[in-house]
Formats: sequence, C-alpha cells, structure tokens
Amino acid sequence: MPPITNPCFVCRGSSFQRQLTPLDSYSLLICDVCGQGRTVPFPSSENFQKLYSTDTYRANGKRFIKPMEWMIRYFRQKRLEKIRRYATQGTLLDIGCGGGQFLVFLRENGWQVAGIEVNEEMATYGRESLNLNIKTGDLQEAGFSENTFDVITLFHVLEHIQDPIVTLRECYRILKPGGLLVIAVPNFNSWQSRWTRKHWFHLDVPHHLHHFSAKTLQNFLEENSFRVGEVEHFSLEQNPFGFLQSLLNWSHMGHNALYDTLKTKRLRAKFSWKLIPTFALLPILLPISLFASILESLSRCGGTIEAYALKTIPKEKLT
Repeated sequence: MPPITNPCFVCRGSSFQRQLTPLDSYSLLICDVCGQGRTVPFPSSENFQKLYSTDTYRANGKRFIKPMEWMIRYFRQKRLEKIRRYATQGTLLDIGCGGGQFLVFLRENGWQVAGIEVNEEMATYGRESLNLNIKTGDLQEAGFSENTFDVITLFHVLEHIQDPIVTLRECYRILKPGGLLVIAVPNFNSWQSRWTRKHWFHLDVPHHLHHFSAKTLQNFLEENSFRVGEVEHFSLEQNPFGFLQSLLNWSHMGHNALYDTLKTKRLRAKFSWKLIPTFALLPILLPISLFASILESLSRCGGTIEAYALKTIPKEKLT
C-alpha cells in the first residue's frame, strides 16, 4: 500500500489498515491508533455532483414513497423532543437540510431556521416553494456571523463532508456560547458493521467518506472545544432497518434492493427478481433485526450514534 500523506484527523495517526468495500474502485482505511475509518480515494468533483444529483438522491426535496415520508415526519417530532432537552426554542441551522422539510416542521413550532444544502435544485425548491433560508454549498462559504445559532444539527451529514475539521470549527464559530451541536453518524464499531462488514447498509461507499465510532466522534468533538453531554446508541428510525438491509445484503438479496424499493418512482432502481425472496424473508428477518438492534444498543454498539455536544469556551480565552 502506498504511504498515506494525510494523517487521521481525529488522532493524527499515520498508520492505516486497508479493508474491502462493496465497490472495487474504493478502499477503506482504518487508523491503527484510534480506529477511525476513511474512504479512499475521495470521489472527484464530477462524481461528487453525480452522487448528490436530484435524479439519484432526492426529488422535490423527498426521497421515499408517501408511507415512509409519513413515518419520517414522526421521527422529526422525536428529534425536536430531544433537542428541547437542551434548548426549548431559538435559532437553528440544519446542515444537509435537503429540501427543508425538517426546517418547515421546526418553523411551525416557533423556531427561526436556516439550512445548508449541497444540491442547488433541492435548495432552490426549499427557498422558492417553502420560503426557507437555505444556502447552497459548504458551511464556511455561507457567511454566517459569529455566535448566530442556538442549535446546529448534522443528521447523517458529517460522514459525507470532505474536511470535518473545517466544518466543526465553523460550527463552533457560529454557535452561541453554550449552544448545542447535534451530530448523528453511522457507528463503524456497531454489531451490524462488524458482522456484515462490506455488506453493511450504513457503510455506503462512496457517499460516506469518513467512518466514526462513538469513541472517535467523542474525541473529535472534545478536541475541538465541545463538551459531549450524551451519546445515544439507538435510533428507531435508523438501526432496525439498517440491521435488516445489512442481513439482506449479506444474503445476496441484491445490494440495498429493499431500500431502493422504498424510494420515490423517480429515484427507484429497476425491478429485481431478488425482491421476491426478500419479501418472503421479511417476516423472519424483521423481528430478528429489531431484537438485534436493541441488544447492540444496550451494549453501546448501536448501528448509529447521536451525540449532543455543547460549545465551551477554551481556558485561554477566559484569561
């Protein structure tokens, strides 16, 4: 393996192990010191645009069929309930906001909201159809003033960003003192990841450039002047389905075939005959996946992790 020129951004280690991924053109490097993962190489600018184009990722701000979108609205309510444990109301920035449905929900509940979205068409949809303040591009290009927001959320976004350090430092700058940062990412150290390996649903190479564990995420936040209040290991929205789709992938039932079936018609892949045995297996695999996802979460090895961190003031700034 050629020498790695960029050290691990969590611990600055420079020794890595290479692992297999579902795509031959990409590899997964694991830091020998802290276990943080990295996809190599990063997609080119052209491929990056294709990965997040409207025809492959979302259409009119939505990704799934109506029953799934109804469930997602329920999960948005649960997200807000968790945020309210730290901040009952105020200004909130959602990074990776898509078409802005979560922002609309927050606005309906009295919040002042803004969003960042990489896809111009989705951002335009949110601005023009939903009257939202959504900026396109990277966070550091948005030009927000220092100490602007009470809350910043990155729900399954940080793993997509090429330079997490730059993003986290910008979050720190624009958060108010004591402000809340919420980060949800897949857990590379979860049972479902370790058991199904390259078939793991949340591995999602090359969309996911970085692969966190609870330990590496907490270390990353604390090294950048955030105090982690709590880390949750169970998500009803993410973990049971993640286990289910991972088992189906491992069983060679078509990579993410069930997940693709749940998307809107515009985004859905072509019909595969492997869906027939997939649906036949659901009565068996669904309860297994739910039970296993609960057990892994109780063992603090859940399929996803959600960290709630507060902006602290470094000691050198207090003196």
